[in-house]
Parts: sequence; C-alpha cells; structure tokens
Amino acid sequence: MHNLWKGHSLLVELYSKLEALAEGNRLKILDLFNDVDELTPTMICTLTGISTPLYAHHSQVLKRAGFITIRKSGRMRIVTRNAEAFREVSNVLHSVYAEELEELRDG
Repeated sequence: MHNLWKGHSLLVELYSKLEALAEGNRLKILDLFNDVDELTPTMICTLTGISTPLYAHHSQVLKRAGFITIRKSGRMRIVTRNAEAFREVSNVLHSVYAEELEELRDG
C-alpha cells in the first residue's frame, strides 16, 4: 500500500510540473535561459513580448513548480532557471513509465 501512495504522489507532482510547462508563454520564458543564466522580469517581458501582469502570473506558476527561482538583488529581481526541476521530471517519467519509454526508444 505504501508504494501505491508513493507512486500516486509522484504522479501528482509530475502532473503539476507538466501542467506548469503546458503553456506557450511559460515555455517562451524558460527558453530564454538556453542562452543566459539570469534575467530580470523587465528583460523577460521585452524578449518575450508579454505584459508585466502576464509575466507575473506565469512566473508564479513556474516558481511554484520549481522551474525558476526569483531573488532580490538590491532593488532588482533576478530570475534563474532551476535545471534540477527538469531532472526531477525526467527521473519521475523514467521511474513511472520505464517500460513505455523503453518501447518508444526501441522503436
């Protein structure tokens, strides 16, 4: 019974993380970090073309899911991507769906 609940909690966590990724503007935000390590919210809005209120909403979703961190530096906020969150998603997918992923890999 314990393993069943452990698996269930992994799926709930996976679902919430995938849900955070299932939106175009959030993917645009995360994609910016392929080229840089840190950005300010103003830079993110400028580079993605999203409004400040929309950024605020999406950044909170990404932060709750663990994909970004936001820290203060003086009067500025600095946003960074948390690579560990992506590894966690990958690990959960592999642990829960190992057989299915193996079948996909084998063709």
